[in-house]
Amino acid sequence: MSDKYTLVHGFESAKKYKDSPTLTIGDYVFWLAGESSRNPGHIYVKRQGKYVGKISKHGDFSMAFNTHFDSVNDVKKILKDPILAAMNNDKLSGKCSFCNRKLTTIGSQIFGMGPTCLKKWGW
Repeated sequence: MSDKYTLVHGFESAKKYKDSPTLTIGDYVFWLAGESSRNPGHIYVKRQGKYVGKISKHGDFSMAFNTHFDSVNDVKKILKDPILAAMNNDKLSGKCSFCNRKLTTIGSQIFGMGPTCLKKWGW
């Protein structure tokens, strides 16, 4: 898969439209660390409200202490192909993985994301 479709690329693209982009895929929430944070440019990850780790600007995942192995595998799958992960997880919710708005067209519901957000995220 091209680097264009990576999670890191998506956040770089989304940052042009929103200061603090977030992405929700299944139980996972990804958000970009701010410039004044301890890890500027990193992507933080939570699962069901619990911090599970961070992703570097280069796409490397560092898990938090006591992170369950299943969460590590899930995050690595999402890193590998965030579009496929969104399609598999979020089309069931009927909400966009990026902006959490209700998806109104069949095509958007199949993909789990709307066309405007896909464009903003560079996908």
